[in-house]
Amino acid sequence: MILLETLPGWPEAEPLSGLYYWFLLFIGPVALSAVIAAIVLAKGWLDKK
Repeated sequence: MILLETLPGWPEAEPLSGLYYWFLLFIGPVALSAVIAAIVLAKGWLDKK
């Protein structure tokens, strides 16, 4: 995991889980891309009917 350093006097940062990094680096961007693609392609899907 990534080691987080804190400034003097600040509370210690909690380590982040592997699931958080998996969501941040893979699942989140894929889901966002799917939503954007659905918005862009929706006009074409509706015109075919």
